[in-house]
Amino acid sequence: MVGVCKPGAVQDCFDSEQCTADSCDSKTGKCSFTPLNDGECDDGNLCTLNDECASGKCKAGSPPSCGDGDPCTTDNCTPDSGKCKHDPVTPGAACDDGNMCTDSSKCVNGKCIGAGKPCDDGNPCTADVCDPQSGKCNSTALKDGSTCGQGLSCKAGICVK
Repeated sequence: MVGVCKPGAVQDCFDSEQCTADSCDSKTGKCSFTPLNDGECDDGNLCTLNDECASGKCKAGSPPSCGDGDPCTTDNCTPDSGKCKHDPVTPGAACDDGNMCTDSSKCVNGKCIGAGKPCDDGNPCTADVCDPQSGKCNSTALKDGSTCGQGLSCKAGICVK
């Protein structure tokens, strides 16, 4: 048709930034890139969650929770896979195994191992145990007649002939 304008090639205004609104001014033919302050984006790091646009840039979100609750591992996220890894800390490092009946807990092969707290009251006629909740030692008298040595037996928690 004669006298009708035909559109030319469309101006490419894509700036590859996820957090801008890209447009072309039809009157001037110039591109404009308006920064976005909200909306989801992807910062390319698999160890960040819920990335968001702020001032036209993609801002990293929070990291995933990789904690395994083991004081003998260092917990991290691997950025290229987004998977958590749990590396053992230095063997022999002090730790808290959460058991009130152990002392001198140390990391061994990525696990916290504690030595049993001594609760022996020296009386062969008592059973001595530690309460894991309080860490206190408790002694309970053995049954009368229990052997407490050669030719000896327990009576009311005392070793007698």
